[in-house]
Amino acid sequence: MVHNHSEFFDLCSCEKSEADFSSENMRESGKSSTSATIVRQRAFVVSIVHVLSRSGDHRARDFEKRGSSVCLKDLQPPENFTLYNTEAHGRIHDLLSSKFGAAYTASEYVSPSAEPGSMHKTQIGMVRHEDLRALSFPSNSFDLVMSAEVFEHIPEPYVALAEVFRVLKPGGSYIWTVPMNTDPQSKDTQFSMLNAAGKRFDAADPAIKSPQFHGDPMAPEGGIVVFQVFGAGELLSKMCEIGFGFTHAYTVYNKKYGIVAPGGVMTMIARKPNHTFMIAA
Repeated sequence: MVHNHSEFFDLCSCEKSEADFSSENMRESGKSSTSATIVRQRAFVVSIVHVLSRSGDHRARDFEKRGSSVCLKDLQPPENFTLYNTEAHGRIHDLLSSKFGAAYTASEYVSPSAEPGSMHKTQIGMVRHEDLRALSFPSNSFDLVMSAEVFEHIPEPYVALAEVFRVLKPGGSYIWTVPMNTDPQSKDTQFSMLNAAGKRFDAADPAIKSPQFHGDPMAPEGGIVVFQVFGAGELLSKMCEIGFGFTHAYTVYNKKYGIVAPGGVMTMIARKPNHTFMIAA
């Protein structure tokens, strides 16, 4: 394993920063000295700026045209713009919460017995509980929904994606990242599943070393289980079936902003068509 130390301008903290980048998994390395974001999270910020540029902030549009250093904390929320973040911790959450105020909603998955929309005291403070497979929000609630490395941990991800589609306003956007095989013919790889009683069991394929877990502040001792790694072919086809008008995949590589990984970092932006029929809540 090789560690490279580098300086860069952090679009999250809006400060000159430095970090160590690991050759073993560069996408998950490079923890910023000023914002504590890692490489993939800083790529996520670029996509947030991109979506806001379509919603009225002229500085974000200038960012796209000239590549200037417009920071997340400097962007102004568009009028009547509502945002839902599927995680309620970290520097990006903190900045969006302070910037959007009451127009910003964030949640975590607390437990199977928790009531959707209820508040709970957790390791990271008071958070709202939501199960992405059955969100408590009315249909057509948000201009933007965002999730970073969440859907691989959901046992029924396409049910959850249909819920994201439902709560988006017509013309709204969904920014997200997941571990994915980018081969356009690839299928999802199942690592773990739930039985009829809701208990987890692991895939029987001997080629897969199950179970796999990712670190998470809500489960600091053991992490949270990975149910699947997505295949681009199956994922994009099912998103079309759900009703998303299109999904754009953006690959970001920018040393100036500390976004460095082999092949870049892919972030997806899907949009709900403006002509979608209104669904009763």
